[in-house]
Amino acid sequence: MNKRGFTLIELLSVVIIIGLIAVIVATTVNNAGANAKYKILESKIKNLEKSAVVYGQDNRSALASETLYVSVNTLIQNKYISPDKDDKKNPNSIKNPVTGGVLDNCSLKVYLKYNRIYAEWQNTDEGDCHVE
Repeated sequence: MNKRGFTLIELLSVVIIIGLIAVIVATTVNNAGANAKYKILESKIKNLEKSAVVYGQDNRSALASETLYVSVNTLIQNKYISPDKDDKKNPNSIKNPVTGGVLDNCSLKVYLKYNRIYAEWQNTDEGDCHVE
């Protein structure tokens, strides 16, 4: 009589291989989500820097003698940038997708160099303004 079927060792090895594949896929998907949040944050910061340059152009007389520090909240209030519309908790804010907080109290440095206006994100040590 010829027996057909799998041995316990064969079944266990298949289950272990499937488990390893599942762990690898789950880790990859999780990392992709975190990377996407950082890319969204980078994009928001670039847009804020561009808005700060426009703010600097409108306030060029103040830039001639000093460096300006402008908050994100000032850019929103003066309509240089629009707040996030999908944030129901903070409708007049820009959300930090990495921390879940808001970027409103963060600041940008606006300065004049070689007759051209530049803006830089001011990185802080901690909180929602900290970007790695």
